[in-house]
Amino acid sequence: MPYLLLAAAFTLNATGNILLKLGAARGLVLDYSPVKLVEANWQLLLGIVFFALNAFCYFFALRTLPISIAYPIMVVMSFAIINAYALLALGEQLTTLQIVGYAVVIAGLVCIVA
Repeated sequence: MPYLLLAAAFTLNATGNILLKLGAARGLVLDYSPVKLVEANWQLLLGIVFFALNAFCYFFALRTLPISIAYPIMVVMSFAIINAYALLALGEQLTTLQIVGYAVVIAGLVCIVA
């Protein structure tokens, strides 16, 4: 169960980051009413909600998992999801050096968890 909570946490974290990226493209206008703010930038607000849900899942995962294992998994898996989205959905390009860097980061996670 703790690893399932951790998986939910890093998925929510990554999704929150992606929604913030999408919301950033729309900008932030604070002179709207709450209803118009949601209509104007629902990605930003939903991203914040996802971050809050991430914190709860991560909190419950940390009740039984060592932070020295949970945090690297949280960071690297969020990183992997976000970068896959950037590559596939946003059309961002990767250099050879970046690909090597990603491989090193993932190999590091394997070393930490093993």
